[in-house]
Amino acid sequence: IIYFQINNASMGKINASRNTLGSLAKMFIKDKQIQKDLEAKGIKIEINVKQLKISLNKSDVPQMISDMMKDDPNKDLYSALVEIVFDNDLIKVIATNHELGADAYLAKLAYDSTKFYDIPYNFNYEDVKLKTEQLLNQKIIDYKNCGLVFDYLVRGYDKVTKKDEKHKYDFIKELNLTSIGIYSNTTYKGILEIPKKSMTEVIMEQSPSLSDLFNDSLDFKIYDSDLNNILFNTGVIGISYAFASKENDKYFVSYLYVESLYSKITNDKLEIVITINVNGYSIALKCSASTNGKNDGLTISANVTSVNMGSIYLNDDEISAILTYLNTALADEEWIACDVNTKSINFNFTKIFTSSNTLNEIVKRASKTNCSLIKDSNGGYIKLSLSGLL
Repeated sequence: IIYFQINNASMGKINASRNTLGSLAKMFIKDKQIQKDLEAKGIKIEINVKQLKISLNKSDVPQMISDMMKDDPNKDLYSALVEIVFDNDLIKVIATNHELGADAYLAKLAYDSTKFYDIPYNFNYEDVKLKTEQLLNQKIIDYKNCGLVFDYLVRGYDKVTKKDEKHKYDFIKELNLTSIGIYSNTTYKGILEIPKKSMTEVIMEQSPSLSDLFNDSLDFKIYDSDLNNILFNTGVIGISYAFASKENDKYFVSYLYVESLYSKITNDKLEIVITINVNGYSIALKCSASTNGKNDGLTISANVTSVNMGSIYLNDDEISAILTYLNTALADEEWIACDVNTKSINFNFTKIFTSSNTLNEIVKRASKTNCSLIKDSNGGYIKLSLSGLL
């Protein structure tokens, strides 16, 4: 339980002890009513006006955040991250003579490219932060809209207005953003543009030539780079939360955002990595899975063996929360899904092959089909093999 308590206060030259303040406050403030009103908003705290004490149960914090963000499609991810941070005591409440605050100990969660991999792409979020601060200090935008403007500068007008609550972004059309180099607010594309390719296109590009049709076997390869391009375009990358604070009459912006979502394949193993950037500090979440040789047909299933953030390994409930989030994020990709009950990542390429007349005919002819995870000198890839064609 986290406690906050007021010990003394002053107004001008008049000082009051905690007991005196408590007696006065009790006359005017109804703590039970305040507590009831806050609980109606999903904030579970206990207030004792007489003792000037507020208490908060740490175990309630993740659910409180989930309740407050119930309409946000990314609430599962945020709630899971908060739960991990609190479960491992990575947030410490601190008090000084003048201030109450918190320290976040993120070193255990740090992204280490020697243990993980180099992030396959890099975008200039620091520039977005500086532009948002510029707009705030020029009084072009209000601090209340800081997060929405940051999101717009990252993902562009079309992407942010595809949300169910797109009306929240209507004000952006009227802003004068020429000071940060934007002259057409509704055509601004954001900073995340890379070419998009679907899994169907990746496989169709390898459609056999006429001479290949006389071979007894055919292989299709889906490399890490292909998977990462598709994962990038799921819309997860760039999801952000930003807020403004003021110091000496100048605004500063703090932020966190989903920095990357990518895969790495080795022999019979798959890793999916999510990195989240907090004010320029990357923390990593890695989901490791193994096929255990179960790879017949055009499907392959990899059982999740562990999920870790830096040096911290997640428990079963936390793993389920992360898989639930990944399943939601990948919902538009019919060839991949996460099963929370079996804790597995499943690939199914059947629909992609049957959607093409040419590929469908080849599959019908094949006496055996097989999927496998392989790594060679060219990198990791999913190998789809069809044999017995003649």
